[in-house]
Amino acid sequence: MKKDNERALYLKRLKSMKPGDGIAIKKVNRISRDELQYSISQKEVNCIDLLAIGTVIEACNDDKTVRVSWNEIDHQKRWYFYVDLSIIWRVDPSDKKWWQTHLIHFAFKNGDQDLERMLQDETFNHYGYKLEEDPVDQNNNKNLHLNTILYGPPGTGKTYVTARRCVELCDGLKELNNEQISERIRELQDNGRVEFVTFHESYGYEDFIEGLRPGPEAGSSGALRLVPVPGVLRRIAKRARRSGDGSPYVLVIDEINRANVSKVLGELVTLLEEDKRKGRENELAVTLPYSGKKFTLPANLHVLGTMNTADRSIAPLDNALRRRFNFKEMPPDPELLKEVDNIDLPNILRKINERLEWFIDRDHIVGHAWLMGAKTKDDVDLIMREKIIPLIAEYFHEDWNQVWAVLGGGGGFVTRTQLNAPPGNWNDGQPRYRWTVKEEFSPDAYSELINGRNDSGQGSD
Repeated sequence: MKKDNERALYLKRLKSMKPGDGIAIKKVNRISRDELQYSISQKEVNCIDLLAIGTVIEACNDDKTVRVSWNEIDHQKRWYFYVDLSIIWRVDPSDKKWWQTHLIHFAFKNGDQDLERMLQDETFNHYGYKLEEDPVDQNNNKNLHLNTILYGPPGTGKTYVTARRCVELCDGLKELNNEQISERIRELQDNGRVEFVTFHESYGYEDFIEGLRPGPEAGSSGALRLVPVPGVLRRIAKRARRSGDGSPYVLVIDEINRANVSKVLGELVTLLEEDKRKGRENELAVTLPYSGKKFTLPANLHVLGTMNTADRSIAPLDNALRRRFNFKEMPPDPELLKEVDNIDLPNILRKINERLEWFIDRDHIVGHAWLMGAKTKDDVDLIMREKIIPLIAEYFHEDWNQVWAVLGGGGGFVTRTQLNAPPGNWNDGQPRYRWTVKEEFSPDAYSELINGRNDSGQGSD
């Protein structure tokens, strides 16, 4: 009887589908709370992974199937807490419950889940999902993660988010505009509470922690005298330790993946762990090799890194680093863009990135930040010519046939001129071209980029 009732309910829901309805395929998971961005009162939570989304184009007429036009999901979408375990269930957009509309926006309009609101709603508290109190410092700033790396492809706003994050950590959460953020960052740097450093291939332990450098004067024998000199980490750690009131300090490491991190950090990699910081339950100190001093990291020092995935994916990162940092992905967000002079910038970015991911991978795509300031077609043309097209060419190591394909397969952005073979037996029958980025792009170039042309590089010569 129970199975008959379940089948009847299943058929009723299947037959309720109408052309134009959004549809999603889901997979129900239970994940550890360690995978969440904050603490909750349970060890595991339910979540839904959306595997595919689409639109119903023909209703059920055989009690078995509906016809669907499916769309690709370019990255995993995971919805936490509210989970209906039924095989088929419906979210009604006319329902007055706020989360119904919110779930539709999340699934079909590429929105983000408002996790804090979910947890504050009594519907979800009924299931026992409640926020735990996070530890706070003496300035009442939430101390969620002391070590964070923001990672993503070029142009996703990592620098902007880093600056804002520094101000949030030092001053608490405040609504500030870009100009105010820039001014406050300069003040924090002048006060020694924020320090920036950029890693590169030759950056080492001696630059970051301490190294031997020529002293102010020679020894008694006249020989060069070397003395231990603190690096950037020791300097800001000393200031943070002496602050007295526990004020947050932030060390920003730009391009953290470009250096040999194990070589730069040495034995101090263990000290990054939050429970190993000074005053914490497992406080740990190490003896520095050059100065012989005992050193530990203060609990009010945040380490914030940025990582360009076009330089190196996070996959091969040293496991010691991966365990000690919280990684926050910053993918391109086309929804932040708008139409400019009839140029559909959100769709332009989507199409470029779909093709780049197809040819290479999702680490080698283009961010939205470059196009955020475009107000006219001339602005868009300049960004395409001087930022986006050169980046795409770099991704393909100057293989312009593939650049051509990413730009829609037409001649709207790039022209080519066939080269004549030099004298002698050099002509192998394969044409070779000189590729040139146009000085001006016609409006048709952008529509061609979106719609594509299957001409395999056969365009304007």
